[in-house]
Amino acid sequence: MGFDPKSAELQWWAVAKVAALAGVPPERLTKAQLDTGREQLIAATSRLHPDHPMPARPVTTRLHGAEATLFHAGVINVPPRKRHPDKSAVRAQQWTTVQPRLRVTLEGYIEQTRLSLRPATMVRVEAVVREFAVWLTAHAPEVSAVSDLRRAHIERYKRHLAQRPSVRGGRLSTIGLAEQLGTLRVCLDQLSE
Repeated sequence: MGFDPKSAELQWWAVAKVAALAGVPPERLTKAQLDTGREQLIAATSRLHPDHPMPARPVTTRLHGAEATLFHAGVINVPPRKRHPDKSAVRAQQWTTVQPRLRVTLEGYIEQTRLSLRPATMVRVEAVVREFAVWLTAHAPEVSAVSDLRRAHIERYKRHLAQRPSVRGGRLSTIGLAEQLGTLRVCLDQLSE
């Protein structure tokens, strides 16, 4: 399948854990047992690392690669597919915490931008704008509209981004920070016109 030896070893490690949970040898695993074992490992990892933004990512990545190998080896009969949990309820709840005038303006910007950008790009734009809006609500409650924003708010937010953990752990890279601030800058520039 073209996986390097270390990746193959880590995939086997993940399959062995799932097989142990299912009580079957790895070569007898079914797709249903893989799915159930994945959910159990994700739940256990999330409990052990509640402060990590995506604690189960290594497990899911390894199992996805292992599923591809098992499918091509004829052990399972369903090809793997990436799963992305539905977080729409979490996103909607986060938006409800934002000051009403600010929320209406930012959501309007997102809807207008959605008309001209690809859906995958819009996922990122919405996430960046929402994170900023939620941060403002928690750390700058005096900002109830875009017109209330000052340079000091942006500078504080920039320091916050530089310190907060990234999705993969550690800090945002310089490029990641620049991309996030660039997306936000486009939004705020268009709203201030």
